Amino acid sequence: MNWKLTLVAAVCLPLVAPAGGAEKHAATKPAATAPAGIVATVGTDPITRKQVEVPLRGAPPNLPPEQLEQARQKVLGGLIATRLMHAYVVAQKVACDPNALAGLKAKLATAATERKMTPQQLMDRAGLTEEVLKDQIRLQTLIQNVASKDKANAFIQAHPDCFNGTKVQASHILIACKPTAATSEQKAAVAKLQAIAGQIAGGKTTFEAAAMKHSACQGSKNKGGDLGEFDFASMVPPFSMKAFSMKVGETSGVVRTQFGFHLIKTTKRTPGTSPAGADASKVAQRILMAGLQNRIFDQALTTCPIVIHK
Repeated sequence: MNWKLTLVAAVCLPLVAPAGGAEKHAATKPAATAPAGIVATVGTDPITRKQVEVPLRGAPPNLPPEQLEQARQKVLGGLIATRLMHAYVVAQKVACDPNALAGLKAKLATAATERKMTPQQLMDRAGLTEEVLKDQIRLQTLIQNVASKDKANAFIQAHPDCFNGTKVQASHILIACKPTAATSEQKAAVAKLQAIAGQIAGGKTTFEAAAMKHSACQGSKNKGGDLGEFDFASMVPPFSMKAFSMKVGETSGVVRTQFGFHLIKTTKRTPGTSPAGADASKVAQRILMAGLQNRIFDQALTTCPIVIHK
């Protein structure tokens, strides 16, 4: 997921909606029974059915029901992600730069004029509020702090194996789970992997046998989870970071990626000797941003549980 939510993306693909105040994210136990019209809560911040349905009003009238439901789930996932992002920038006390906010509003006004709307009409259409605009600025500030060029260069120096052509071979066990799934589903996936890890550590099964039985990765499960040899850039950053950080024969704890939760076992390492490429800084920035994204989603397991109301 791209956390750089641009104004154009927000207008054309309105997956954002008003976020609640900071105090709404303090509780860790949402209400057990949701009021009518509430489809989900993040912390104690509600997401209404109307907020999910408004962006779908422009859908073709003959859209097949299964495609409409897929679109509905995508909108809901975007709303959940937006709530988690809001909670994170509030928790980190990230300030909103008023000059940057003014610049964003100017872009909004230009976009509204092009569409022969007022800025408020365009904001209503896209589900934008003043608080959402502020969150976009806060997020940009956070990204600049977390993934600055200086921090990217420091990362390159601290992790040369990620950039010098080193390759590892690894196996994994995947329990598929969306990062915006209900907290109960996410915790169940984590618990299942922890139980599998315990069985492997206790000698009741092998990593390979467990992968063949439990892994959701269709490309590797029949190979005992073996993914073959790969360089750092071939896998999503959280996966590569863990696989490259371990010794041969070592097995990880639970690792989150956009695909779900993994156990990873590094089985081979081939050292590289190439100098870091010209794009190393950009790659390092993406790695740092992926770490930030995981920290945002991890709130669902702690301070901002996600509850989906059926």
